[in-house]
This record gives sequence, C-alpha cells and structure tokens, in this order.
Amino acid sequence: MSIRHLIKYGLSLPPHIAAAKALGMAKKHIVGIWLAKARALEMTYSDVAQITPTSLNINIKQNHTTNTLNTLIQKTLAHEFDLLGSGWTCVNKDQSEDDASRSEGNLQRSNQLRALIGPNYKPIDWHLDFKAGYHWSPIVRSLTIAYGHEPGVDIKIPWELARLQHLPQLALAYSDQRSQNLVDEFQNQTLDFMSANPPRYGVNWVCTMDVAIRAANLILAYNIFRAKDALFCPEFANEFVATIRAHGEHIIHNLEWYPTFRGNHYLSDITGLLFVAAFLPRDPKADCWLAFAVQEFTLECDAQFNDDGSNVEASINYHRLSAEMVVYGTALVLGLDDGKKTALHSYDPDLWLASPKLAPAPIAWTENLGPFSKQHFNKLDKMARFSIDVTKPDGHVAQIGDTDNGRFFKLFPAHLEGSLEEDQQNHRHLAAAIGGLLGDEQLIFYAGKKYALEAEIIADLKGPSAPSFTKQTDQPILPPHQSISGKCTQSQRLIIEVPSSGLALIVYPDFGLYIWKSETFFLSVRCGPVRQGSNGGHAHNDQLAIELQIDGVDWIADPGTYTYTADTKTRDLYRSHLAHATPRFYLKEPSRLDLGLFRLEDNAKAQCIKFNEREFLGVHYGYKAPTYRHIILHSTHIEIFDSIGAPCPTDANPQTTTVTTQNELHKHLGLTVPFSPGYGSQD
Repeated sequence: MSIRHLIKYGLSLPPHIAAAKALGMAKKHIVGIWLAKARALEMTYSDVAQITPTSLNINIKQNHTTNTLNTLIQKTLAHEFDLLGSGWTCVNKDQSEDDASRSEGNLQRSNQLRALIGPNYKPIDWHLDFKAGYHWSPIVRSLTIAYGHEPGVDIKIPWELARLQHLPQLALAYSDQRSQNLVDEFQNQTLDFMSANPPRYGVNWVCTMDVAIRAANLILAYNIFRAKDALFCPEFANEFVATIRAHGEHIIHNLEWYPTFRGNHYLSDITGLLFVAAFLPRDPKADCWLAFAVQEFTLECDAQFNDDGSNVEASINYHRLSAEMVVYGTALVLGLDDGKKTALHSYDPDLWLASPKLAPAPIAWTENLGPFSKQHFNKLDKMARFSIDVTKPDGHVAQIGDTDNGRFFKLFPAHLEGSLEEDQQNHRHLAAAIGGLLGDEQLIFYAGKKYALEAEIIADLKGPSAPSFTKQTDQPILPPHQSISGKCTQSQRLIIEVPSSGLALIVYPDFGLYIWKSETFFLSVRCGPVRQGSNGGHAHNDQLAIELQIDGVDWIADPGTYTYTADTKTRDLYRSHLAHATPRFYLKEPSRLDLGLFRLEDNAKAQCIKFNEREFLGVHYGYKAPTYRHIILHSTHIEIFDSIGAPCPTDANPQTTTVTTQNELHKHLGLTVPFSPGYGSQD
C-alpha cells in the first residue's frame, strides 16, 4: 500500500496501536534490506531429498470433459490468461531469463531447475502486471517489495497468476485424455515458476495467503495426475517435494496471525499449511506443522463464521472464498491416513516456535467427526444455505461488500453464457462441495450436474467418514418491538410499481441482511455491522441499501468493487454510499473513506427495528441525526419511506416519487457508477 494511505490509516488508529503497527512494518522493511545485503549469497530454496510424499484420497470416476474445459486447457498451453479483467493475454517472456534477473545465491539451483524444463517450453513472465505492463524485479527481497505506489498498477495481477489455479484444470483434463503433453506442461510450469521465483524473492512471496493457495493448488493438481498414473520424471518428483516444503517453511515463518481479528488471509495460511503437512512424508517437523494446522483450522472455522453461517468479513464473495477453504480443509483432515492421525497424537509441541502456540498432544479425534464438533458441520450446512439464500432468481448472488474474484480452488469455474469470461457471481459450486462433504443430495442437486464432480472430489478427500450432525432448521429471528423517540425533520417517499406476493422471509442478523424472495422476486436490505473486528476492511458504505430483482432483471444491484490499490479514487467511489441505493439526504459519506483502502469506521451502528412479511424498518447513525428507512410491501407496489430524526409517519404526505421502470429508478437515485461483475471488469 502507498505511503500516503499508510499514514492515513495510522492516523485513524489509537496511538498505541498505530505505533505498534508502524514499528512492526518498519522492522519488517529494515530486516528485508539487511537480508538483501547480508545474505545476498544465501540459497533460499529447500534441499532436495529422495522421499515419497503422502497421496491424497482422490479417485475421479466421472468423465467431465467439456468444450469449455478443452478451450481453457488450450489457453493454458499457450500461456494465455484472463485474470481480473485483463482479457486473454499471452504472458510469455520475450526471451529466456538471464542470470542478472536471479539472485546470486540462488543462481546455481535456479539453473538446475531450468535444465529440467522441456526444450520447446517458453517461460512465463511471473512478475508482470500484464494489464498495466509494469514489471517487478525478481531479485528484490519480498519483504521490501513496494506496491500501490504506481497509478494503474495492480499487484494482484501477478499474485493471481502465481496462485496457479489453472494447474488442477490441467490435471482434470489429463484424467480424461491421458495426454503426456498435459503432464509435461504441469512439470514445466512448476519448474519455471520455482526457477524464476526463488523463495523470499520477488513479488510472488510477498503475501503469505497467495503462497498458501499456490501450495494447495500444486498439491491438488499433482495428486489428480498421480491418481491417474501420470508419469513424472524422478528429478521433477524430488524437486516438487522440495517446492512444497519451501512453501510450508514460508507459511510458518510469515503467518498472518494477529491477536485481535484474523480474517481470510490467516484462514488461507492455515488451510494451505494443512495441504502441505498432509502431503509431506512424516518427520518431526511435518508432524508439528500438521498438528498446528489442525489446531488452528478448527478454531478459525468457528471464529470466522457467524452463528447464522455467514462470514465475518461483511462480504458475500469473501464468504465464498472462506467457505471453500473450510469445506476443502475439513475434507482433507477427515481423510488423513492412519500415519497422519498417529502424528496428531505424538507430535512434539516444543518444535513449534512461532505464534500462536501449539498445544500439547494429543489432538482429540472421534470417529466420523475427526477433530471437529457436530456444530462445525452444522455451520458448514448454514454456509451453503447462506450462499443459496443470497442468490437472486437469475442465479447470481448479491454483491454486498468487496468482490475481488478470490477463490481457493477453481476446478470448474462458472462462465458467462457464450463466453470464456468467469461468472464471479455464480456460487453454486460451493453448495456442491458442501453437499459432497455432508452427503446432502439436495445441495448437490441444487448446484446442478456441472458441479457434481466437485462434490465427488470432496467426497474422495474425506474418505469413508460420514459426518453425523443434527441439521438445524432455524426460524428467522425477528427483532422485538422497540419504542422510538425523536422528531422526523426530513422525509421522502419512493413508490416502485412492481408486484410482490408469495415471498419467503430470510434473515441473517449476524451478517446484517434481510431478504424477501420468491422464484421471480428478490429484495434485500443491508443493515448490520462492518465486521472484521470493527475494522470494516471489506465493507462498503451501504447501510440500509437495497437490491431489487424482478423476473431476472436487476432494478437495483450493488455495483461491486472493480479495483483496490491500482486506482484509489475508483476504489472509494465503489465503496461510497452514492454507489448504493441508500437513503439520499447528504452528499457526504456516513462513514469516512479516507482512513485507508481497507478500513471503514464502525460508526453507522445500523440496526433493524422491524422485519416481517410486509415491512422493514431500520436505522443507522452515520450522520449526527439517525437515518431511518421504512419499506412496506404491497401487492402492486413497494413503498419506501426515508427520514431523518425519526421514522416518517405512514399517514404523512412527504415528497413522493413514483417509478415504473428500472431506468426511472436509477435516475431518481442517481446511480451512475458502472456495474462491475468482477474485479477489474465493468459493464
């Protein structure tokens, strides 16, 4: 992040917290500079040893070849990628990497890796923002890499490519086609990446989350290949194990753990470490990694999801990302072989030197539930239900909070009809995955045939365990009646002439989302906390905002996110209350946006006062006087009263606007921010 935003962020924090964070960042930067000079000749790769890794439980039986998958594979073979709105772009280097582009201490090992690459392979430029044409140096220590300092340059582009989420797709194609060409490409890309990206150097070792996601994707792809008896050269197999160990070492030394709030980054770290420790052969260190990962995974799965099944990031798309980690990580733990289960009873906690601490052995384990409680699986069921409930009739989720296209695995990404562009708002695969874990055929049926293989892979990973739990069918918790004092000083009424009848009532009080829904109708109201321990890093100024879809047509839709550090003004535009269908009394923001790109003050304190089959009444305190929104559903129209100071009496006669079309509604609300269907894209 740029210095300007770091200063603003620091000024927004209590002095003792700001000082602690500043000291930590300064220490990290100074250490990075010192390491670059003092250890310039150090080799940072892991040593190679001839050892056999542990196989994951994968035994794909279905034929899943599709025209879309075949086309994607051809793109991968040509090194063409469409990431974060880039459009399909060839990311080959103009020429082979020379010695000057690799750190001196790693040069010999890097050359050894490159010597294993096939003769016709063209290297990928892993350090390039290929949307902006900006290139990060591969010989700079990762601790000192700068980003957010160049307008239009986005570090997420190389990070997204380096997650290597296209490699499991290669493996899936091989399971049908058995083409050695696909095996060779997997080998070559892995060797190419490690040769060009020595651990601790360059842009792709900056963020531990991305390192962890990359490790998991490498391991999953490798195991899918091996499940179908793919032949790797022995030298590559040994280097691959060393690569995974290097990723594990990086994760444990750079955990994104904080004593207060921990979000999807730390959950990614832990889930990636789970895959690493499950894959590596047993030794005292790997046993310790596994025990720690299981310990923290069980804790974070509970801490990072609310009781209603929603995620604590105040973002529907971050709910998807984190829930993917939970379902895949849970399946992996349940499917551990006997040797790995033994490790959880005999590890040495004194070998763990990082924070947080590792508890003494053993980790409790019960048949079918593993180290988890019944509540863990009940919450997984609720995670799936949340994604289903926030899906509108057209099959797309409401875009509340940040959308950055984040995924843990992308085995079968949804695509827009007639296009190779990913459909970021389709979350059906998550229902299939959770259905596969819980043995819930209804969830798998809901997801559809396209995602049935995702359910199969999850079922494979977990093995014969059959989690048993009592599914809770919670009734909506409606707020109790509250008396309201004060005087209404300003009010306005909006009438939307659309019919509404036969609607289900859906409530997610922990997330702050209230929904009326049918097969053709969707109306939601955002009214709740910014979360992230009141940091609001992925929340928007959207309190009391509505989304409305009729017959598959969005009358009002949250515009999304579009960008982060590449364009700070646009980042704030998409977070602003004027980008959302909120009450319109002031131009200023109810919560400040100048405290940092990933901070939203928790001053609105939005509260639902009433919600039932025909009414919603809510309030937020982002301005000096409370702002109210009262929604009344009639059989022929929707009536919305907005007011300051107190709710507008329904028998009052405020200024009224009636709209009959989507365009009239947008014009009345002043909704001019272009819709962003995914990070980096605009309609």
